Amino acid sequence: MSFGVSPPGSGLPDLPCPSGNIKTPFRRVLLAYSIERIKFRSEGDIPRRSLQQKFKRTNGRLVSKHLKALVLEGWLSERTKSRGVYATRYAFGRRFNRSRKLREEWLQLSTRLFGNPGLLSGLFSRDAFGPNFLGLNGLLVVSTLDNSKRPLSVKELHQYLGFFMSRQTIRNVLLKLAEQSPALAINVDGFWDSPKDLSLALEIYEKTKGARARSKKTDRMISRERAKHRLRVKGSVLTPAEERRLKTSCIRNKTHKKPFQIEHFPPRKFLRKWQQTDHIDLSWGICTKCNNKYGQWVKKHAAPKLDRSTPIRITIKAGLDVRRAVLAHLETSLRQFFQSVDKGDDVKALRLIADAYRLWLAVTKNEIPLHVTRIRADGSVRTKFVDIGKSVRKGTGEIGKRKVSSNLTRDWPDGPARRFLNKWKV
Repeated sequence: MSFGVSPPGSGLPDLPCPSGNIKTPFRRVLLAYSIERIKFRSEGDIPRRSLQQKFKRTNGRLVSKHLKALVLEGWLSERTKSRGVYATRYAFGRRFNRSRKLREEWLQLSTRLFGNPGLLSGLFSRDAFGPNFLGLNGLLVVSTLDNSKRPLSVKELHQYLGFFMSRQTIRNVLLKLAEQSPALAINVDGFWDSPKDLSLALEIYEKTKGARARSKKTDRMISRERAKHRLRVKGSVLTPAEERRLKTSCIRNKTHKKPFQIEHFPPRKFLRKWQQTDHIDLSWGICTKCNNKYGQWVKKHAAPKLDRSTPIRITIKAGLDVRRAVLAHLETSLRQFFQSVDKGDDVKALRLIADAYRLWLAVTKNEIPLHVTRIRADGSVRTKFVDIGKSVRKGTGEIGKRKVSSNLTRDWPDGPARRFLNKWKV
């Protein structure tokens, strides 16, 4: 492993230059910061919005793009994908798992940059280093000058920071820093130094240049995004992450290829008629071809009349989660709906939609009377329905008035509902 050349007498720590081809300088710093997070948090959770705030980025898609690239290139791996209010959990990628040497190199760099003390840790949170202001390159140069015990030349800065930027880039950054009022870099006979009171100079810069106002605007935007996301989660509406996860296969035929869309069962047209918004339970992935085919059928038919007064009676094996059975029944009904439309049996297709939705309303929303009979292992029955269980998304409340199992949010069972049910009476 090579190191950035520490200028003699500067007191700067050795700066590792790990091997591995990461072309984008921002991505190198992002990886180092992510590694530092993973080291000290066993779960390695790195919320995109937190990274967006840390790096003062107004465009969250760019941060997501860089994170995705690090995963695709094997630097990071997704241990657990985003689910509900919980962020994606990251771990070391296959590159680090294959090469212990490479892993040690990047661990050293992350410690040098973001450890305690680290080259960037002291100034990393300042608003001045956001994009369109001093930027990441400005942060690296200012931090180096601030930590150095003596002024440095452009050549020395390049020998030290060459892993992140070219010599010309360093020169341009220094000129930009010198043009500020007050100057954030001072040129003395070809050597560059930071001002005596750097904190005051940065504070003036942040106020006069609008960096602080921009940072507050970004914080407000992210706060609104988080609030909107929490509402979607609590209301069990599909989040963007869940939508992307669903758009990976077709519910009608897994061999069908992209592009994929979201299929609603009951169809969204009927749900609107019944005053029901989108719900995670009622959503599947489907290919565009199939979606267009059955969408034409939906357009030709009106929503069937929904009976909300007649009680629903079901018989179920003891120990089986009623909600899990309902999710299986929804999937099975959807597959039977496809078959009925293909055969031209419109009456059965409409009945499947209404019956499946009534059962879901009874169990999940508690809007239709429900009578559950449980068959025990010894053959005896127990007819009292006990309303127990954790919420669908931990810590965010419940769906409607009835709490359900947290393990069933998206873990739909494969195959027909008869694997889980003894008998249905809907």
